[in-house]
Amino acid sequence: MWNLFSNLGQQILNFIFFVYTARLLEPSAFGLMALAMVFVDAFAVLGRGGLVEASVQRESVSDELQNHIFWFLQVVGLAATLALYFGADTLAGAFGHPELAHALRWLSPVCLLLNGAAVPEARLQREFGHDAIARSTLAGVSAGGVVGVIAALLGYGVLALVFQKLASVIIQSVLLWRKERWRPRAPAFASGGELRGLLRIGMEVTSANLVLMLNSKLMDVLVGLFLGPTMLGYLRTAWRCFELVLHVCVSPLSNVSLVTFSRVRDDSGRLVAAYSRMVEIAALTIFPIFFGLAAIAPLAMPLVFGEQWAPSAPLVQALSLIAIAGTPNPFFVPMMTATNNTRRLTTQSLIHVVLSILLTATMSPLGVMAVAWAQVVRASAMTGVSLWMMRDSVDVSFSTTWVAMRPALLAAGGMGLAVAWLLQSNALAPLTGWPLLLALIALGGAIYAATLLLGFPREVSQRWTEARDLLRGRVA
Repeated sequence: MWNLFSNLGQQILNFIFFVYTARLLEPSAFGLMALAMVFVDAFAVLGRGGLVEASVQRESVSDELQNHIFWFLQVVGLAATLALYFGADTLAGAFGHPELAHALRWLSPVCLLLNGAAVPEARLQREFGHDAIARSTLAGVSAGGVVGVIAALLGYGVLALVFQKLASVIIQSVLLWRKERWRPRAPAFASGGELRGLLRIGMEVTSANLVLMLNSKLMDVLVGLFLGPTMLGYLRTAWRCFELVLHVCVSPLSNVSLVTFSRVRDDSGRLVAAYSRMVEIAALTIFPIFFGLAAIAPLAMPLVFGEQWAPSAPLVQALSLIAIAGTPNPFFVPMMTATNNTRRLTTQSLIHVVLSILLTATMSPLGVMAVAWAQVVRASAMTGVSLWMMRDSVDVSFSTTWVAMRPALLAAGGMGLAVAWLLQSNALAPLTGWPLLLALIALGGAIYAATLLLGFPREVSQRWTEARDLLRGRVA
């Protein structure tokens, strides 16, 4: 529960501060920051070596081993920091943007800071101190956001985003140390057998984390390389809207789905029914948001983020279509895990990586809209792969998913078309600006609700009741 609270709170707070800084900064600043974070995250993943995850998995970790881990991570973190600092010019030169080097040098201490708090974080996880971790994370995000906004107001440009990240990591690290009583002793590397054993496990975790990072950061690298930081800034803003909705609306269901599927995995009929309910509830929630966002994007993007973000509107409209393909995807990993089909996860991940590389690399030279459409194609293809694997493993048919999504798809599709017509035809004149936006949102919500209640009354009644049961981890 604390992990869920922390993730949701972090996403919402980050988005609030993002909106405020977006009104103060140019899109290129966000593009440069996105590029810088590709390398910072890569160095940070390599620098931690998976030791936090590896130590949490062990039944017990001696004080001596924790001391070894701490000092080893400090050495590696310092090496990563120095490598990033002195390699900043080379990395920036590869992208043709010298200003990227300045951001990388400022961000290089993040590697050392993260490693400095790794042992307290691992100890808190082992002791089920998730509430302390959640509070530290939210405090760091809040402090960082305030620092970022102040720096943006003072005209620091991309460095405002850099200072925001640094302040967030520093505050989080300090609070983690305050919550944990353990303190390191003087370094002693006389006996490193256990550490070497953890490192072997940690490298497997690191490899998996790097694959996940490649999936999420590849788009930033290629768009930044071929199209520059301004186009990347537009794309990242559009993508951030998409991510926020998924985290807030789908993550609660996804988090309880593993427990739900595990409880009924021996009963095929109940397992399929549980999956169908999950997908239907997710669709009922996210379809109206994405379809409505696509309809009002030309008005909402410049109004919410500032006029400089108007070019992001077509990207938001294109990416909103991922909602159709992406609704079943959050339940694939819990389903495969609950039914002991984890080998499928590796296969799916490899397909995902290859497809991402091919589509993004092919489309990046053609423009930022081509990249956005490539993400829609990728998500659609991966949904097909996931559905095929689930059908083959647990007998979840394609029609099961379609029937689950159909009420929300039809109602949200009709609502989106109606709202788009109201906006394009100026039917609500003389309303403009925020009054117009709020009126469109209200009318869209009313149209969607009326369509569902009139067209699918039984489904709406059932899913409203079941949503509460699923979020509490209960299975009918």
